[in-house]
Amino acid sequence: MSELAFLDTHRISPAHPPSLNLLLVRDDPRVFAALQVMFGAVGLALGVVLIGVVIARWRSGSPAYRAAVAPLRIAALRYRVARAAVRNLDDRDRHRPAR
Repeated sequence: MSELAFLDTHRISPAHPPSLNLLLVRDDPRVFAALQVMFGAVGLALGVVLIGVVIARWRSGSPAYRAAVAPLRIAALRYRVARAAVRNLDDRDRHRPAR
């Protein structure tokens, strides 16, 4: 949300109808880009920590614990496959020439 304080939506794409950004303080692409990098880095760091915690718990867990958590691994794998398929379809639609 704080990124929107520095992004003028009229500048993004003139082909789309303009929308009013009520949070706009000032249009500054450098601040907007810096905020995006910062939020991306924080998200990446949180993801790495979360994966580390899950791996540590998996290694220290009993066989019964591992058997109970195994369905989550299967669900996560299914989610990753479905997400990759959706991204592939989105990219293919995005690059299709207009008629």
